[in-house]
Amino acid sequence: MLRNSILKICSLTGLFICLISLSAFSDEEILFRWAFIKNKSMHQDQMLDFSSIPVVKSGDEMRIVLEPLSNAYIYLYLYDSSKNLSVIFPDNFSQFDSKDYNGNVYYIPDQGWFSLVDPTGKEHFYMLASSLRQERLEQLTLAYKLNPNAETRAAVLSEIKSLRKKHSKLTAEAEVGLSIAGTIKTFRGPGQNTSTADTIKPTEVRAKRFYGKTIRLKHE
Repeated sequence: MLRNSILKICSLTGLFICLISLSAFSDEEILFRWAFIKNKSMHQDQMLDFSSIPVVKSGDEMRIVLEPLSNAYIYLYLYDSSKNLSVIFPDNFSQFDSKDYNGNVYYIPDQGWFSLVDPTGKEHFYMLASSLRQERLEQLTLAYKLNPNAETRAAVLSEIKSLRKKHSKLTAEAEVGLSIAGTIKTFRGPGQNTSTADTIKPTEVRAKRFYGKTIRLKHE
């Protein structure tokens, strides 16, 4: 509907240029939102502020929110304080094929919260988002899931590092003026396909083709 509306306002002489612009946006620009939420029990839940490295403690309960909005194939991994690698999102790469993928709000976990456990140390989340599916990364991840060992883990981590290095300039451009801080007003439970804009103030990322970020937590 939006595409048709834009085309109607293009003059005949500018129609070709308009079509090229729309194609470039469709093929290259990615848009998504993310947030890490800490359960505050009887108080308002808190969105972690990543303007500095947040401090969390064993037993703290958390939830992650991801909202792909346009052309954003999101990959999220945890490399924890025990040097274990976990695939956080997606559960299955077939999720990317769903017509409802873009515009949906994904809660991790789907229900309830996950708890931080010992040992303490640095928790690293690797977040990648791309306008194209990263087939090699997906293949290496599937191999790791089937046979989790030091070799398959190292292959996934190496591919993540390689992708980030290759596209570091695009990430730097996207992070100019990027909003980080925010707090939750209210929090609708999982299972409701509504925009997070009504409930929290997530970090919104707009980038060309690729975005990569390491999200660090100081676990004490």
